[in-house]
Amino acid sequence: RGFSADEHMIPALRVATAIEMGLEPLPRPCPGDIDFTHPDFALMAARTGLGTGTVAWFYSSYDRAHSWQGPYALPLFGLPGVEARTDYLVNAGGECLLFLTASRDDGDEAAGIFLAR
Repeated sequence: RGFSADEHMIPALRVATAIEMGLEPLPRPCPGDIDFTHPDFALMAARTGLGTGTVAWFYSSYDRAHSWQGPYALPLFGLPGVEARTDYLVNAGGECLLFLTASRDDGDEAAGIFLAR
């Protein structure tokens, strides 16, 4: 199976297919105790594709991406889909700001960029 970008995969290997079949690991709610300021922290965002209905999640690591925890589901934020990408900032207060892309209502990709905290 693919790990993060389904639009580049043949259908049988897509994460969206595995999610529909209920195959583990399924994106779950984030436990909320992630230390974004850890010196070896890494984050990888992922998605089921592009356009309406796209589901997004992320993984975290404390060993510079040698191993991963997750997947942790990202909410839809009231949008038709969220096209996540690994683009984030961690501020001095320990908050993680994710730059994400919203899907369009007409089913196409990329309605615009938004920031989630």
